[in-house]
Amino acid sequence: MNTQNRRAGLSRWFGMRDYQLFKYAIDLLLWEIAALLAFYARLEGNVLRFTDTIGVYVLIFFPAKAVVIAMFGLNRQSWHKIGIRDLNVLVRAISVVILLCVIISFLITPVVRIPRSIPFLDGGLALLMLGAIRLVVRSLYEQTLRSELSSDQKNVLIVGAGEVGTLLVHEMIRRPDAGLHPVG
Repeated sequence: MNTQNRRAGLSRWFGMRDYQLFKYAIDLLLWEIAALLAFYARLEGNVLRFTDTIGVYVLIFFPAKAVVIAMFGLNRQSWHKIGIRDLNVLVRAISVVILLCVIISFLITPVVRIPRSIPFLDGGLALLMLGAIRLVVRSLYEQTLRSELSSDQKNVLIVGAGEVGTLLVHEMIRRPDAGLHPVG
């Protein structure tokens, strides 16, 4: 079986396109790194004594994070066009996992003691990391688009338009493909 058929099979099995599967894996990896960083920050670098707790946390909440990423469609978001609504969806998804982590942490306390701050640190770091990767992709996309279209743009001066003018300038900056460059 060649690589292309294997990849198509994997994408078909998950019901996603290749780029969606890639974004799904990136989100999941970053979220797990956030969990490890949360433990590192909370335990002040003394993580070797708590490897059992970290292992239980990762094993229990990895599937929850995987399901929430799929449920909220985080991998279906267009990262190069990310906006406030998309970041709101990200915040809601992370909040669901934080709530789930807190509830399960209380329930398993007799077996494994997970510090109460870990789900919140994990969620905060996940929000920073998942949000940052999306914003970096958007910034790079807009920068390359601007550099490709900069020679074809016309300079535009907007005078006395108030708040509407401000919105117009923001839209011109956001959409360099329109061929308009606000100069003032």
